[in-house]
Amino acid sequence: MSLGRTNGPGYGRRPLRVSGRAEGDNWTKSTTTATIRLKMEIQHRHEFERIGTQVLPPERFSDEYVSPDPEFANEGRGPESDAIRGLIAGSCCGWEEPPTSAEFYEAMRATAPTERQDVVAGTLVGEASNDTLALAYLQGAFTWRQVAAVLRRRGAYSSRQARYVNLHAARG
Repeated sequence: MSLGRTNGPGYGRRPLRVSGRAEGDNWTKSTTTATIRLKMEIQHRHEFERIGTQVLPPERFSDEYVSPDPEFANEGRGPESDAIRGLIAGSCCGWEEPPTSAEFYEAMRATAPTERQDVVAGTLVGEASNDTLALAYLQGAFTWRQVAAVLRRRGAYSSRQARYVNLHAARG
């Protein structure tokens, strides 16, 4: 039996352990198992992100606007949405001719968009966070059907954004 150190302070004590627990201890085994499971879960999530999630067809989404909330009467709605104005200020500050919120409003509704309308709608919807999308929807800037149509037409969206938009698909 090894006693670890053979002289000096600590003579006769058990050997030092790296983890603070004896090897073969249940804590070490369960920690190792948990670590392996965690690594597998992370790998699974990365594969899921890489494969990607598709935005559902626009027909699956409601085309109704949310009714205005009297509590937020001083906030811009529709073409004057504050959320869209803020998004334009942040995402289009380097554009030679930045779009207006009214131009974005029209671009979201265009059935056969011009090249500029396609770029305006696609850029803003593609760069918007989930919170901004929700706020803009609540301010009547667009419907979820319009968002789905723009994202599918542009094809450039993250899996995370697709999952968030798909949450708003009509049930049934």
